[in-house]
Amino acid sequence: MFNLLYCGAFSGAPSPLHTSSVVLLTIVGVVGAAAACLTLNALVASPLRTFRRIVPFALALSFIPDAAIWASNAYDHTARASTVVPLLIMHVAVASICLFSFLNLGPQRQA
Repeated sequence: MFNLLYCGAFSGAPSPLHTSSVVLLTIVGVVGAAAACLTLNALVASPLRTFRRIVPFALALSFIPDAAIWASNAYDHTARASTVVPLLIMHVAVASICLFSFLNLGPQRQA
């Protein structure tokens, strides 16, 4: 699905290390986090606590593709620590921003 979306929006071969793919996947991740937050708000008795428990696991899962890029030989000319480590740091920054900015997302419940 990503290849279809990527090739439809951008020209050239898809690469996880191009700025356009990083921006696209960041937007997809933020929208997914917002959807998860809204869903929890609608379905769970304590959505904020549940969201806070899910975020570290989602963050750890988001590291897997970057680590795989770094470990593989497919992008050996660009997949160095100086390229991949900033992506990992960006994951932490975006997750932190989402965690704190989504605190008031959706209707608030009375305790």
